[in-house]
Amino acid sequence: MKNFFAGLGFGVVAGLLLAPERGELIKADLRDRAKRAIGLASDTIAERIRTRIPKKKSPNPATSARGAGRQNHRESTIREGV
Repeated sequence: MKNFFAGLGFGVVAGLLLAPERGELIKADLRDRAKRAIGLASDTIAERIRTRIPKKKSPNPATSARGAGRQNHRESTIREGV
């Protein structure tokens, strides 16, 4: 497998050196392709992170601090008959 990637690398270098385009065009093309590859990789990583992190559940009003205070207030006003 290591030899495959080494051959692939040499082929890419030889192709760039023997390409009929000017150096600036090749550099611009490589830059664009690299940006697209990086964007695709970051999108893929972000999607994997989004799917693995569980969504935050909305708090139960009766168990949250503010909800518990409201619940206690309701119960006390009901007991007092207000």
